[in-house]
Amino acid sequence: MFFREADRILIAADAVITVKQNSFYKVLIQKRELQGPPRYLTTNWQAAWDTVKKLRNLRPSILVSGHDQYMKGAELRLGLRNLAEKFATLAIPSHGRFV
Repeated sequence: MFFREADRILIAADAVITVKQNSFYKVLIQKRELQGPPRYLTTNWQAAWDTVKKLRNLRPSILVSGHDQYMKGAELRLGLRNLAEKFATLAIPSHGRFV
């Protein structure tokens, strides 16, 4: 990740994503919604959750994720807050290889 404090731009790579990667339909239509890291690459969910909390606390003005659309403004602030508070239910899968 890279964060530039001068203009609060965050390049988050895959720490958070803005299109739900485990939904083929949402990937096709590119519906923008803040999500946790991709389930197929994440091996340590507690570390991922801790990272999301740190990103929220940076209060970025613009977020660019690894593969998806950028996000900014109120949509970004609310999305990061919601994801940080509800990460266990929104991001951590109930089953799978890395759970």
